[in-house]
This record gives sequence, structure tokens and C-alpha cells, in this order.
Amino acid sequence: MRSNRRRLSAFILLLASAAAARGQEADSFRLAASVNGDPILTHELDERIAYVQGNIERAEGRQVAYADLYPRVLEIMIEERLVLQRARDLGSQVNEIQVTQAVERLLQQRQMTLEQLLEANGVDEERLRAEVRKDLLIENAFIRDNRRELAVAPDEVNQRLRLRLENERLREYLIEHAILTADKRPHAEALSLLASEDFYDAALQESVSTNPVNLGWLHERQMPAAYLEQLERMQPGDVSPVMEFSNGLHVIHMLARRPVVQGQVRPGKVTAKMLRVPADVDDEDLVEAVSFLKLGLVGFEELAEEFDGEIVTFERLPENMPQEIRNNLTLRLGELAGPFVIGSTKVILRITAIDQMVIGSERYRDLALNEVFATNRATLRRKWIEHLRSISAIEIIRAEP
Repeated sequence: MRSNRRRLSAFILLLASAAAARGQEADSFRLAASVNGDPILTHELDERIAYVQGNIERAEGRQVAYADLYPRVLEIMIEERLVLQRARDLGSQVNEIQVTQAVERLLQQRQMTLEQLLEANGVDEERLRAEVRKDLLIENAFIRDNRRELAVAPDEVNQRLRLRLENERLREYLIEHAILTADKRPHAEALSLLASEDFYDAALQESVSTNPVNLGWLHERQMPAAYLEQLERMQPGDVSPVMEFSNGLHVIHMLARRPVVQGQVRPGKVTAKMLRVPADVDDEDLVEAVSFLKLGLVGFEELAEEFDGEIVTFERLPENMPQEIRNNLTLRLGELAGPFVIGSTKVILRITAIDQMVIGSERYRDLALNEVFATNRATLRRKWIEHLRSISAIEIIRAEP
């Protein structure tokens, strides 16, 4: 009898467990919402909320409750479903090459490797590519539906350009500087304490820079960011504290400053002849090579042969230069600089051309055009989604968790 009871109890427990499992399974497949008959299931919503929670915790180090995220994430999924349906109706397609190119652009924008990006977002490569593919489909549909409205009128660009020029208040500085080797810190500290009238002679004696002590008038975009940071705190006649750079200790002296007005010029694209050599070439040999180049005793071709290097042409806008180069250039024609370590090579370069660009010229017009386009695009996207919602059948089954 007792044995029969045990078997009966076990059977009842088994039935209860099966019923509970079926209940849990059914719960996970319950409807959260419906978009034109296309279901959004509870388990899909749960997965997306968990993904968002993970991203917030990784990025900000804080936890957000499920209930707090539920309504917003549900709205995002509804809008996403709407625009993906529109993409399908338009016949939008994205191939693997387009996905790969989009991933590569994303890596460049974030300045990350693929592994770093996957780790930062808590996804595997398959999930990343799926998300990128989805974004491309949505973007294609948006552009096809709004191509005419996305066109920017010239008057809009001109108005934004005037605002940019009024608000930017750019300045240029008349400065002197000195660069000392790292072992000369006491001398550098002494320079930083000098009176304005004594700086030039002392800098002329101490500096090892290939550039003159007096750098002349420099636009704020012609100088290293660390120089500008100090100059913004200084008054004419002040001498800066010692600054550490990869090529030594820098001290600057501000003689004067003035605003940049429309019609003055600043550097545009910089062209340089660049010598790249293996990273194991000795720094002292390269520093000596720079001094020989400055004196005209050797050319880039002879150094390329001696150091087993290559000569390339370097063309960049100043703001797009590698930081290792940008921090140590004053952007003057004929300037010789280096060596810099970039990746697995060391680099010496000489500036051979600088396109002078008038404030308010095409570069600024392009920036203004991009700003207007971005503003218009955001407004159009909101209207587009509102329109899709107005012609769709949306039913929210579970408005709260």
C-alpha cells in the first residue's frame, strides 16, 4: 500500500511539473503586442530588455530595473517592426558585402577592433551582423520614402553658415616656444618662470627644436591641442608650465592674440613627403637623420635606402591627422618633423604644401550642409514613423510587465 502511495505521489508530481513547464513555455510565447498582425512575443521583449540592461551596465556601471525599461523597449520594438515591414514592402535588400562594409565603417568610427566592439556590446559576430543588416534595411527604406524631402535648400545652408561663423569666435596667437630633451627638466622649469622679455634669448639657447623660437601667428587649429589648452588660460606676456610630449619638454610664451575674422585663412589639406622605416631603427639615428635633412646634406631617397624604408605622400586635413603627428606639428610650409611611432613603423615627414582655406569657404559650407541635413533628417524620420503608425494596425496586449 505504501509503495502504491509513493508511486501515486511521484505520478502527481510529474504531472504538476509537466503542467508548470507547459505554463512557463506558454507564458514565454504570450503576445506583448501586434503590428499589422505581426506578433511581438514576450520572450523577444525579454531578450531585448536584457540586452539593453547589459549595455547600460557595461557603459555606465549601473543597473536599470526590468519594469523601468519595459514600456520604452516595447515602443522601440513596435517602431522597428513598422519600418522593417515598410522595407519589406519596398523590396529593400542588403547583401553580405554591404554588411561587411558597414561593420568596417563602424569599427573605424569607434576606433575599435572587431573583438573590442563585440565585447563592448555583449554580442557575438552573428548577432552584430544581424543588427547591422537590420539598420541598413531601415535606412534604405527611409531614404527611398524621403528622397525628395532630404534635399537641402541653399538658403538653409547659408543661414547655418552665418550662424557657425558668428558662434565660432576663432582666434590666432603669436607665440614663441622652446623644446628641451627630457633630461633637461630643471632648465625647462626655469624657462617657465622667466619674465616675458627674457624668454626669447633663453629659449634660443636651450631649445633643440628644428623650428624657430618665434612661430609667428598661428591659428588655433595649427597647434597641438595641449598648446591651445594652455593658451586659453594665459594672457599676453605669460609663459606656460612645462608640457610633456613624445619629442621632449615644451614651454610656450604668448606674445599676443587676436580674433580670426571672415576672410582670413587657415590651413586646409596638408601634403607632406613621409619616410616610413621599421620600428626597430634606432631613435638617435633618426634624430641625426632629421638634422642632416634640415642642413640639406641628405635627401629622403638616401635615407630610405639606408634604413630600408619607403617614401609615401601624406595628405590629410589637420583634424584628421594621427594624434602622434598632430601633437608635434605647427603646420608651417617646409616644416620637418619626427621621428613619430605610428603602428609598427617610425616616420619622418616634411610639409611640402598647405592648401590655404578661407573661413567660410567650401570646407565650412560642407560642415553647414551636413548640420542642416542632420537636423532635417531627424525631423523627417520622426514624421515618417508617425505616418507609418497612422496607417498601421497596432495592438498592445501587455502595456506593463
